[in-house]
Amino acid sequence: IEPLYFESKGKTETINTPDKTNAILLAGINLNISRKNPDYPAVIMANELLGGGAFLSSRIPKRLRENEGMSYGAGSFINVQYKYNTGNWGVYAFFNPVYKGRLDSALNQEVDKAISGGFTQDELSKSVASWLEQNRTTLGNNDNLVGLLNFYLQNDRNLDQYTEFESKIKALKLEAVNGALRKYFNKAKLTMVYGGDFEKGKTNAAGTGTEK
Repeated sequence: IEPLYFESKGKTETINTPDKTNAILLAGINLNISRKNPDYPAVIMANELLGGGAFLSSRIPKRLRENEGMSYGAGSFINVQYKYNTGNWGVYAFFNPVYKGRLDSALNQEVDKAISGGFTQDELSKSVASWLEQNRTTLGNNDNLVGLLNFYLQNDRNLDQYTEFESKIKALKLEAVNGALRKYFNKAKLTMVYGGDFEKGKTNAAGTGTEK
């Protein structure tokens, strides 16, 4: 059955889960792109820089976890079909529910800053090096290697394409990555869902001011 792209509608929802210690955010946008698209390498690297594989050096985890200590884990992810123009990009964060307002504000600030100001050449160079190293590590794991072979067989792909894609990542220009970020990561279409005991968080924040 062919998966079809449809536009996501931007909105924010909150689901109260009483007596849960931790809270979670999951957010996503539908993408009108396939892995065959010439923009795909730049889209992959835009995700890496915003919150992907270069974990503690990418923008979202660095701000939410390292700089402000609001999140136990945060980042972004991407999943795109090979044969069909459909996929999704998303953001996640695990955090103390008392920080919901601050975390939401900081996350939006980081996405807005990346879209308006773009990434730097230094960020791109480091992220490409990290991505390539992750690829080498992945190929050394038998489970991951079998999964890769299975994925390529399902899509009638030649394994030479794996090396070709690495070459495309190495050749990326900063302008292409920043352009892909602005073209595909439309925050106005971002659906954000928060789950946690936010009523209890309000009580603790008002009562002690010491919750972390």
